[in-house]
Amino acid sequence: MKPKPPAFQFYADDFLAGTLDLSTEERGAYIVLLCYQWNRGFVPDDDDLIRRIARLTQAFPLAGIKAKFKSKNGKLRNARMEAERAKQTEFRAKQSRNGAKGGRPAKPSLNPDETQPETRLSSPSPSPSPIKDIHTHTGEIPTFDEVKAEAVMRVVPEASAKAFFDHHEGNQLWINQYGRLINW
Repeated sequence: MKPKPPAFQFYADDFLAGTLDLSTEERGAYIVLLCYQWNRGFVPDDDDLIRRIARLTQAFPLAGIKAKFKSKNGKLRNARMEAERAKQTEFRAKQSRNGAKGGRPAKPSLNPDETQPETRLSSPSPSPSPIKDIHTHTGEIPTFDEVKAEAVMRVVPEASAKAFFDHHEGNQLWINQYGRLINW
């Protein structure tokens, strides 16, 4: 399970403008319920529970606060809060995708007319490579046959050599952060 974002954007002007019709107590209860929704995904559509969550008395009227939420299947959700959650989820997913690409969305350029390839940060693999401590060969990105031949010399199974090659080829990880071919 992915960790939940710990916080949400709070737009003070929008909050104030959207709560002008609420009393101070209703505003306080509303912000507590927004926090509850952020953490749990919804607020139970149960007046007694709402009062308990927001620390309100049994006689406290809830109509003004509940008008800020939509009810579906016994769950209250504030539409603006869910829009913010969706924006944040998409942002985090985009950052994760870019991070998996070494922090940059662009692929390195290996145009032979260029004096140096575009630098790109390589992303560390979560599992160690089966091929270690091997010197840099020709200074060019290796073919699978070259990686396989090196693996045979090192007594590394062909399947591991194939996984190593596919990982680096598929993720464009042959170039290190200095724009040089990695040691393979």
